[in-house]
Amino acid sequence: MLLLALLTFAGGLGLVRFLPVTFFPPSEERLLIADVELPAGTALGRTSDKLRPFEDFLQEDAGIKSYQVSIGGEDTQDPESPSDLATKPRPSST
Repeated sequence: MLLLALLTFAGGLGLVRFLPVTFFPPSEERLLIADVELPAGTALGRTSDKLRPFEDFLQEDAGIKSYQVSIGGEDTQDPESPSDLATKPRPSST
């Protein structure tokens, strides 16, 4: 009985190579990511003004169906970047 189980298991492992595997399926979607970094402390309004020409360019291109602009946030790759916890006062312990 144990021999039958081992043979079935080994046979199953041998068949694994025939299973189709795709890590990144083909896609027709095209994606552009633009990262803009201004000096720390730059006001959101100023950042928006700086990005306006790029947004205008995107709107004028008939081949672009949609786009998203996100302004603000922290740099998660930079340990010196302030986080929400660092900018909020800590509650007093009484």
